[in-house]
Amino acid sequence: PITYSLTNAPAGMTISSTGLIEWTPDLTGSGVYDITVGLEDVSNASVTDNFTLSIAQTDPSGSPLFRVNAGGPAVASADLSLPNWEADTAAAPSEYYINGSLGTYGNQSAPVQPFDRTHITIPASGPDEIYAIERNGFNLNYAFPVAAGTEVEVRLHLNETFLNGPGLRDFDIVIDGNVLATDVDPIEISGAKNRASVVDVLAVSDGSLDISLVGTQDRAAVRGIEILGVSGERSIEILSGLDGSTINSDSLTVEWFFNGFDDPGIDHAHFSISSDGGATFGPAVPAQPSQNGAGTHNTLYRPDTSIDLTGLADGQYVARVQVADAGHQAYGNPEATSTATFTIDTVVAPAAPANVTATDGDAVVGLDWDDDPNAVTFFVYRAATSPVPTTSGTEIGTSATSDYSDATAANGTIYYYAVVAENTIGVSGASNEVSGFPLPDTAVIERITAGALVAALDGPNQDWEADLLGANQHPTFTQGPGGNPDKNSTHNITARHASVPSYVPQGVFATERWAGTPMTYTIPVTAGSTVDVRLFLANGFDPANVIGARQYNVSIEGTSVLTNHDPVLAYGPDTGGMERFVVNDADLDGEIVIVISPGAADNPNIFGLEVRVTV
Repeated sequence: PITYSLTNAPAGMTISSTGLIEWTPDLTGSGVYDITVGLEDVSNASVTDNFTLSIAQTDPSGSPLFRVNAGGPAVASADLSLPNWEADTAAAPSEYYINGSLGTYGNQSAPVQPFDRTHITIPASGPDEIYAIERNGFNLNYAFPVAAGTEVEVRLHLNETFLNGPGLRDFDIVIDGNVLATDVDPIEISGAKNRASVVDVLAVSDGSLDISLVGTQDRAAVRGIEILGVSGERSIEILSGLDGSTINSDSLTVEWFFNGFDDPGIDHAHFSISSDGGATFGPAVPAQPSQNGAGTHNTLYRPDTSIDLTGLADGQYVARVQVADAGHQAYGNPEATSTATFTIDTVVAPAAPANVTATDGDAVVGLDWDDDPNAVTFFVYRAATSPVPTTSGTEIGTSATSDYSDATAANGTIYYYAVVAENTIGVSGASNEVSGFPLPDTAVIERITAGALVAALDGPNQDWEADLLGANQHPTFTQGPGGNPDKNSTHNITARHASVPSYVPQGVFATERWAGTPMTYTIPVTAGSTVDVRLFLANGFDPANVIGARQYNVSIEGTSVLTNHDPVLAYGPDTGGMERFVVNDADLDGEIVIVISPGAADNPNIFGLEVRVTV
């Protein structure tokens, strides 16, 4: 008897005891194979013979779904089948391109350069133009909206025109996180430089067909990408995810793809929508130009495979898309129709309340924020420090409107606030934080700012009087002898510490008075009265905008109230703050004397002061 054997055969190929060779290649088996058959008899005499087998994969009945000219412009398919090859240029990447290199190599505008397209894997649908330019990079990523569970063939069209031999470019094909091919080498597949070829793999989509080409030797490079259905059944499919979904907006985009309807005569689809459970259908957007003359549907010509729906009222809808030919004949058979039922519910969970502000009053802090029509209830939280925990322990009240009055606030205490919105759908995140500093609304005795006059925000109280230099200084101001002359410096500080009440204009912190010797303000008051003194302090001088760089002392009526006060430590750099003291005119001279004097570092300064009657 004779014994038969195979060497250099592809995986899965067998030879029987009678010499019958059998092999069923899958889609990844396309290519050229050199096969050796051996024969040996009982006397151990042997002989071998070689033959070449070429395998070409024809388009399966369900293809193609998507075609992309990687790196190049839009071009028609060579055999007029649909869809055409979509553009994917560096300036205008394909909608399916995710990230990676935008570099391209080749020639996309001049006539196509000569190349060899005789490799057995090149399909008739591939136009010469797609082999003229490539997209290349160490990590190229595409995502195609293929319905979950759909089996597809992924074809990569290759043409090495830059490197000169095998082993110089290799890349892996990764689909949905699975490595399906390793060390793909364009020249090893085609056999020569400037010879085009196709490599293909099979995959099952999980709802988004995510393709990554990862360079392992030099960059990955691809000329064209095709996604082909292999189900064997033609269909038109609305993209997965819409059917059974709830859309929290009155607008959405419905997309679909043709699976297997690649005949050039199938050039468009009819789209319609129903709001009565599918009993009757009509055009989705009556004003849209794509509405047909009879007003029964929208007409969308390939490659346009989507429609934007707007102004949908809350309720349930059925979207329907049908294959149609050049004679506008819609195909009513099941494989030519796709429907998706969805619900519009424009009520969504509220956003975090925006633009919260606080207004200080006498034992009260008023809060206000932007209204949100989706919010049903607002929860208000308060804490002694920032950030404010939005927990039950700090909740102080609720509001059905976009404001709240904290009447439990104590005068002279700093509070921090945050607001959260809620409705039947969910709870928002926390708002921006604000601070409140309630104080008695008592009569103002004096207001001074170390610069030009600043109008009051809390009229009818008086404006903040100017305290300029020389003859224009405020009459209550005097400077100690010697040292630097008094100065006014403009800083226009915009940040404010929580200690600054909301009634204080930011303009008070625009200009400072400073000197190298003590600065004194002598404020007339009723003899023997007790008054509320408020000093507005900051540092806006850049060289002193670090902790410890400016320190000074303050005394009122001969009593030290601040020692080596550091405004950067107390409030932060370029931030206005307030210090408040209740003092008595104990010497009955009808004056409150405030002295700001040099301390451990730099010069003393002050931006403004206010004296009020106490309760």
